[in-house]
Amino acid sequence: MYGEYLDPKLQGYRLEGDRYESILPGRDGFMESRTTGLTLLPEGERLRLVVTATGELLLWSEEEAQARREAEARAAEEIQARREEAQAHRKAEARVEELERRNRALEEELERLRQGSSSD
Repeated sequence: MYGEYLDPKLQGYRLEGDRYESILPGRDGFMESRTTGLTLLPEGERLRLVVTATGELLLWSEEEAQARREAEARAAEEIQARREEAQAHRKAEARVEELERRNRALEEELERLRQGSSSD
């Protein structure tokens, strides 16, 4: 759009002493800024910023919004999974309590039967 006449497309200058010197871009057209600690990488009509020290990509606003939506969706899925797990746990506990109640009733019945047969 605005850089059609530039070759290379991305150009920069660095102050060396009292003069500005041209910064040579890398093979892929990237350029490192010592001042900001960023690597500038042309992507189509846009400029991608990368933290030179870590390689972390700085997201454009729409990428950040998409990443936020995806993180929120994952969090909602995790919350739902935890709710379902808690519900299953409560059902299992209720089933255990029911079985324990039945077991006590059977033990009481068995004890009554034993006492009834020993009095015969």
